[in-house]
Amino acid sequence: MIVSSICAILVISIYLVIVYRMLALSGIIGMGLTTLLDILIFNLFNIQVGPTVILSLIISLASSVIILLNYYKRTQEDAYKGRALGKASNEGFRKTVSTAIDSTVILVALGIVLAVVSRESVKSFALFIFISAALNILFVFLMSKGLNNFLLNSSLNDNVKLFGLNENYVEDLDGKTKEVMPKTLGEKIDVTKHSNKTLIATIVSGVIAIASLLVFTFTSTTFNYTSADSYGRIEVRSTNTQLFENLDKVLDVDKDLSAQEKFVYYLENEVKVKVKNAWTITDQKNPLEDDKYYIYFYADLENVLSDEDMANFEKLENYVKVGDNNASFVGDENAQVTAYTVNPGVVRSDFANTLILVAITVGITLVYFIVRYRYSIALANTASLILGSGISIGLISLIRLEVSNQVGIAVLAGAIMTMLLFIPINNRLAQVKNESKTKITTFAQREEIAKTAYKDSLNQYFVVFLGEIIILLCLIPVVSLKLAPMYIACLISLIINALLGLFMVLPLHLFFEKHLTSRKSLEDKQKIAKAKREKIAKTNRNKGAEPEEIIIPGIND
Repeated sequence: MIVSSICAILVISIYLVIVYRMLALSGIIGMGLTTLLDILIFNLFNIQVGPTVILSLIISLASSVIILLNYYKRTQEDAYKGRALGKASNEGFRKTVSTAIDSTVILVALGIVLAVVSRESVKSFALFIFISAALNILFVFLMSKGLNNFLLNSSLNDNVKLFGLNENYVEDLDGKTKEVMPKTLGEKIDVTKHSNKTLIATIVSGVIAIASLLVFTFTSTTFNYTSADSYGRIEVRSTNTQLFENLDKVLDVDKDLSAQEKFVYYLENEVKVKVKNAWTITDQKNPLEDDKYYIYFYADLENVLSDEDMANFEKLENYVKVGDNNASFVGDENAQVTAYTVNPGVVRSDFANTLILVAITVGITLVYFIVRYRYSIALANTASLILGSGISIGLISLIRLEVSNQVGIAVLAGAIMTMLLFIPINNRLAQVKNESKTKITTFAQREEIAKTAYKDSLNQYFVVFLGEIIILLCLIPVVSLKLAPMYIACLISLIINALLGLFMVLPLHLFFEKHLTSRKSLEDKQKIAKAKREKIAKTNRNKGAEPEEIIIPGIND
């Protein structure tokens, strides 16, 4: 995990330093400190770090980068308007607070809920998300602001190039610049062009993909059908590398057998299952103790685990966690011992739990986004995540990637990474609306605001999206062959969800804005507003007018 953390932070740091230079130093320090604290907390509570925790690390870093990029971009925007760097930093911080709070709250909520409802193998994934999200806002965002205040109020701010600024784009007192700032990639792309056709094509392709998933999964006459039977798998993960070394003291085992062979012998003679294939991973360094490593035992069985096998499985769990006095072996109470069914190329029971977790994630996202933003953007985000996750699962099945619980968690992680990409766009939408100097009453005005917010945030969307892909691609070669499918599945989920979000969210948002708003209620509001304006105008006309003269007979007639 330490190597993966260094690799991920290094990739992010290179980009931040190139683009933002000294402005990014505080953020890089904050990310490094947060990751270190995450590992120390896991050490303190003796929580086992499995492969899925690496995915939660990437989610944590993605959240950090989204917050930092938003902060740096808003700071540079205000600096280019002619403000001093210190004041620009304060304004950038103010505009980024909502993004930081939103990403933190939603990740904390997801971490708590997933930890409560998920299986043991997912709990460490959920706990890491919860802990890192809480630390992000303290050490990445707030500490970054504090360190930048120190730098920006020093003599270094005389040279704006040190902070990634170009003097030719800074406005003078008349609001003029030496050169016109070139358009960013986000400003050049118009995703609303032919938006109706794009939206229809996306929805149709999604429906076809999900229908294909059902057909290819459950129909025996299609090319994707596999005659391979489902089989059981047993996994043991522990920090104690001597798990099966002393079995010869309690069983009739040849002393020359390796630990893996003794593991297989134990399964076949004590758990009473037939092992088809087994492997061991011992090169995963243990962050809890520098001189020790995690050990992973995996065994593919010839058949699916029966109820009787599961009863015998408790012997293995008891041996690993409690130990055996006769074998002079002290158990590891924090070890993970799991058994599940693998369905090659077929989506069945192993994905049931994952589908529930994806549904929970989408549900929490929908509720929070409705509370924080307009219902239209919340529905657009949610529809994109549902369709993207469905297509991802379908594609994973079609390419015959091994279906397992870890692969399911990877699909979930890709959906969460994409959900984080939506937050800056949603916040920017709210900011542009609040900064508008005219009252927003028409759909054309709302459409213009949505396009402006989308273009302003699209660069961050691309940068974080590509950063996540690069980190995943860096991790795939360094992990063992048996763990690679998990990261490949996460890559598929991330790419599909992010691309759908890019081309689908804005058209859907505008569609909901245009068609789901009650026309009758809108007309009623306009009539009420018109009546109020007429009443106020009439009152103002009568105010100060001379009273009519009263005619008194015999006096002034």
